[in-house]
Amino acid sequence: MLRKKIAVLMALMTISLNVPLEPVSAMDFGDVSGDFDIKKVPAPQIYNDYLKNPDKYLVKPSSVNNEDNAPVDVSENLPESFDLRSEGLVSSVKNQGNYGTCWAQCAAASMETSLIAQNPFIDISEWQLAYFGMVSSHESDYSYGSAADDSSSDTDFYKLFEPGGSQSLIINNAIHWGGVSDEEKFPYGFEGIANEDYRYDSDYHVSDIYRSVENLTASENVNSQVKELVYDGISVTLSFLSYDGFYNSETGAYFGDSTVTTEDNVWASSHAVAIVGWDDNYSKENFREDMRPENDGAWLVKNSWGSDFGNNGFCWISYEDNYASFDAAYSLEYADNYDKLYENDKGLANPWDYYISQNTKEGYISNIFTAEENEYISAAAFFTNDNGTEYEITVYTDLQDETNPASGTEHKITSGTEKYAGYHTYDFPEAVYVEKGQKYSVAVKLANPEKNFIATASSLPTLDNADDYQKFRNLSFVSLDGKTWSDSSEENENDVSVGIINLRAFANSADKIEFSDYAPYVENGEKISLSADSGNDIYFSYDGNIWELYGEPIEITDSDTTIYASLSQDGSDAVSHTYSPQTAVLSSLSVYNSDGYVKDITISSGSKAVTDINESITGNMSEGLAVIPTAPEGTTININGKVVESGERYSFSMGSEPSLEIIVSAENKKSTVYNVNYEAQYVDYINEMVIFPESDVKITAPDGTELESWQSISDYIGQTLEAEYKDGSGKFEIVLPQRPAKPENVTYPIDYDKMSIKFNQDISYSFSGDDSGSCYETYQKEGYIPIDRVNGQIMYCRTPATENTFKSEAAEFKLDELADAPEAEIVVKSIADNSISVEPIDGVEYGIAQVYSEGYNYEYEWSSSPVFENLFPATSYSVAVRYPSKDGKPFSKLKAVSVETTGVELVTDIRYLTGKIMVITDDKVSIADSEGNIINYDADTDTYLEQVDILQYKGQQLTVTNITQNYSYKLQIPDSPGFVSEVSVDYKNEQLNINTNGKSVYYSVDNCETWELVENSDSVDSLTTFLPTIGDYVYFKNGCTDKSFESEIYAMFIPQRREADFKVELDKSGSTSFSIKPIENAEYTIMPFEGMGSFIYTENTEFTDLEPDTYYRLDIRLKADDSNFASMSKSVTVKTPADSKSAVKLYAQQGDLDGDGEVTSYDALLVLQYVSGESSIDDEILLMADNDLSQEITSYDALLALQYVAGLVDNLPVVGESGQL
Repeated sequence: MLRKKIAVLMALMTISLNVPLEPVSAMDFGDVSGDFDIKKVPAPQIYNDYLKNPDKYLVKPSSVNNEDNAPVDVSENLPESFDLRSEGLVSSVKNQGNYGTCWAQCAAASMETSLIAQNPFIDISEWQLAYFGMVSSHESDYSYGSAADDSSSDTDFYKLFEPGGSQSLIINNAIHWGGVSDEEKFPYGFEGIANEDYRYDSDYHVSDIYRSVENLTASENVNSQVKELVYDGISVTLSFLSYDGFYNSETGAYFGDSTVTTEDNVWASSHAVAIVGWDDNYSKENFREDMRPENDGAWLVKNSWGSDFGNNGFCWISYEDNYASFDAAYSLEYADNYDKLYENDKGLANPWDYYISQNTKEGYISNIFTAEENEYISAAAFFTNDNGTEYEITVYTDLQDETNPASGTEHKITSGTEKYAGYHTYDFPEAVYVEKGQKYSVAVKLANPEKNFIATASSLPTLDNADDYQKFRNLSFVSLDGKTWSDSSEENENDVSVGIINLRAFANSADKIEFSDYAPYVENGEKISLSADSGNDIYFSYDGNIWELYGEPIEITDSDTTIYASLSQDGSDAVSHTYSPQTAVLSSLSVYNSDGYVKDITISSGSKAVTDINESITGNMSEGLAVIPTAPEGTTININGKVVESGERYSFSMGSEPSLEIIVSAENKKSTVYNVNYEAQYVDYINEMVIFPESDVKITAPDGTELESWQSISDYIGQTLEAEYKDGSGKFEIVLPQRPAKPENVTYPIDYDKMSIKFNQDISYSFSGDDSGSCYETYQKEGYIPIDRVNGQIMYCRTPATENTFKSEAAEFKLDELADAPEAEIVVKSIADNSISVEPIDGVEYGIAQVYSEGYNYEYEWSSSPVFENLFPATSYSVAVRYPSKDGKPFSKLKAVSVETTGVELVTDIRYLTGKIMVITDDKVSIADSEGNIINYDADTDTYLEQVDILQYKGQQLTVTNITQNYSYKLQIPDSPGFVSEVSVDYKNEQLNINTNGKSVYYSVDNCETWELVENSDSVDSLTTFLPTIGDYVYFKNGCTDKSFESEIYAMFIPQRREADFKVELDKSGSTSFSIKPIENAEYTIMPFEGMGSFIYTENTEFTDLEPDTYYRLDIRLKADDSNFASMSKSVTVKTPADSKSAVKLYAQQGDLDGDGEVTSYDALLVLQYVSGESSIDDEILLMADNDLSQEITSYDALLALQYVAGLVDNLPVVGESGQL
């Protein structure tokens, strides 16, 4: 069956042609000879402009010319507005950070949209797409990632991505099976990506690339085609100018006016996004008042600047934007579908279209391949270059003449019409067998309705020796009539060659067993078929041990199922695929207060849904709150008993609905229940005030004062405020805790070598007096406070405020006074361009600081040597001496003299903290990069102005020319240093141990999008901090200093918790006590269902002094050790009896409702009695009766219990493992 993944794409022309096509007949190939009229297809205007003005384009246009495409009939029933988000078909918004990867970001967004309905957790690695799109393959001398030529280093990512990219780079990699992998494999910013083994590491393959509107600007017909494609669930990429002058930040809307093209920074803003919707009635009033289109209408696009940009990460682009042009769109398949790719153009230059004739619209292309093993040719892929192209595919095996692609046994495959121009994959209805070493060909007849016959080919490289071209001979062929063939690599009489045709074959090994679906998630009840092109018997197994002959499709039920398949009865050389039941989940959940959007709630982590959600909400809630959920089409969303459509706003009051239960369900999918708890944060402990919606809430102080929002509550600390909702929905109390005790037992040894103070507890401190804390800085225990003066200072200390506690009163501490400075005079011994030396003085240490201006607080560098080297020429320095600290006493006051080095003045200084060069002269200056290009720089700058961003020049040597003084010098910009701190995991305490090695340490848990400082890491050698994440990568870097840039990034994977894979068995049982059989290396905790507290685990397996007639929750987990965290917990329910004659019951088996440790027909009877209303089941064990986890108890649950008893069902879910407890 022909696999067509063609949604709707884009045509170009608005005219209608009625050109009859001749019927497509069977191929009749004959001799190989003849020359053709070959001509390169003219590039579109935008590409020609790029060749003339490449600096204008950060998003490079492709050479594809769609201006003469045949028109395409499009639907007349498209809605006036459409939003893929409301259909649940848009993945989360990403943030490209400081890298120029927008072109890869929008390509990944398009790819994700094609599979998100089947896999709601799909997340494509933009980093892998971008890196291997830019960096040419090392397998060949002929680069198809030509943009990489602009980069001197494959791992200088800022420099690599600075020039921008294009969809051509994505396409050129994708058609060669370049890697399309999940984000968790290659997270954004992953520094280890520069490994050629990762180029073809794929979880998916690109099957179709829609290119029929590529490089086209908006018109009524083109817009309709884009809409039709988006409406069918395929996101189209788009390039435009994201110039700030075109943007209305209040509405998140762009309109590029053609009258503002003279400014250079307009063109520097070229950008790429993904179209996810449209609105024909989007008002033109939403665009800038000084720059508006003539008509309403705009595209809804997904950006890659984080969710804080625009409308939650999305924005609008006017239909009439003068700089917007459409790019490609993509469809994906899972990578398991074929074993091998055959192609002849790997490693060659970018594909280009060639006219083969100027007077016919049809022709033939063919590629010859050599089979690498006994296998079946199962599919082919090629480019069509017009809309509505007719095709016919034929395979020839056992070729007798390597110069004739038709000289073998003919196998007619399939024919049809390809509606949209682009790259398409066609699965063969019947695979064709070839033997190892056999030459075979794939031949395709193409008939265009409008354009002359075109072949898409990769150009041959320019080689010094004509003999080197022989490697490309007898691979690709073209024909006009199917009878006369020509080698496409050979030049014709006009010295023009086509190159190597972009025609591919896909093969499966002769003994391959194919699964009908390779998706990881399938609908409940889907049947998986197994097949083998060889026709041999297939054996299958569910556990890899017990095998049976395959006869009919295997049904996937509501639990994870692994199917093993083999051509051998004993299961040797088995293959397997695991299927998880599709789960109905939300695509997004956004929360709004009375002022609008607040945040997107995290509802997934990796490939799992996050269902227990606690959110703290701030801001104006005078008109209540609202959430907007989205989910794929066909999903039912129920919020607190009300059905809500995807994209519909659900409004509520925190007084009447403090929590939300969101049940998401769909036919043939498992339901998901999200429990969302909201808490209003009204108390600002740090600033000691209340912040609340006055129109919604009334707060009264103990003295009867009705408080206003933003009012101080310092006078009421330790008391209770009364609060109520003004709509009458409820009252509540706000308890203000007492201040913590004043810090009295503070110790603070001063490290005079490091000029710092170390305290034994967390404090806030101030050297400038106690004024209610406004001048206080926060300090964390085990850190250091840098000090630049200790001469008898009074230091005020408080226990600092937190998000949940107030600050304490202040305590006072007096620092030591400094001894007098040395009496000896400083005598300068020598002065040179780069050094100063002074005469030695007994018992002192020597310091030097560069003099910038009078009154500047010099930062001296101290050492025991009277010689200072590596100084700047013609620069003023302060040279100082002092007595060093000794025996816990401070250093002395210092004595200093000013000295100026000789030589020519340097007019630049590297400022590592800001990433800029500081100019320190009034002279005219120019700065050039390592290739002699003048950096954009104002030569008439004022003194001390930081003007030149140098991050992009790291590792380069710049040339600085003082034009006024007529001299030049070289300025070396250092590279980023390596990460020198050491990080290890303390699995038992679930924290990180960091040996800072004297460096500040930052960490990131969101793929390097945002960074947090590990507090005080810049002033201690070792510290312990919290563990930010489990089961994911954490990234670290050392911060910049006044002498170095930020370090390279260090990635560390924090392992997942182990599964709780053990059985819980009752050992002894009494009325108020019980014990369980010990589990190796386990620990246990128990608490009543009502009034649950914190989990305290012990090794005790005996539980005594239990309350009668009470349900308890027993949690068991494997203990942490030196290389593993504590495992996931397994939870079981325990019930103590009401009388002393009965024994404790342990509910550890799904379906066991009487607590006897097994499932019997009596348990099924209890379910039926509950369903009929004859009896009840306690809430604490009600889920034990839900044997199909459908969220309701029905007679089907009783049937499952009976089937389990009869051995017809292997097992019932254990509550602790199902996650439903």
